[in-house]
Amino acid sequence: MKNDNLFAALRSAFPADLDATAIETADGPGAPRRYSWRDLDRATAMIANLLRSLDLPAGSRVAAQTEKSVEALMLYLGVLRAGYVYLPLNTAYQAAEKNKVQGAMDFCVFSTMALTSFASGALVTTQGWTWLNVGSLLPVALIGAALVWLASLRRRAVPAVASRA
Repeated sequence: MKNDNLFAALRSAFPADLDATAIETADGPGAPRRYSWRDLDRATAMIANLLRSLDLPAGSRVAAQTEKSVEALMLYLGVLRAGYVYLPLNTAYQAAEKNKVQGAMDFCVFSTMALTSFASGALVTTQGWTWLNVGSLLPVALIGAALVWLASLRRRAVPAVASRA
């Protein structure tokens, strides 16, 4: 399987001497840690092989919430090497930011619930239960159609994964 992606372009630029130092870092106790180009190549290959063994559909997103580190870089490169899309999740959100977003979501959910409760009460009062039941069929039908459509997409995607092996 030919893999023309960002990792392949990066790998083609690795030096001939794979034992040369690629990354040197002083994080953690003790002397600086050194990673060779061979270390990067092996680690990313192991990550890519693990991900490929999961038989994910082509172009799947791999989400990870990690601190900034050499290992996080290796994970990123391993995901690319496997042919997937890396989705980093931010670890730097402050508690106040998380609470603000949660508050906004709570407001949206409860406002929608209140609005639909009042609207259904008005509909029952003015039109009776028949119209409320008929009106609820439209969202159910739309959700059913969306589920059928998603299932057909999934069925079409599965043979592409199976033929890769």
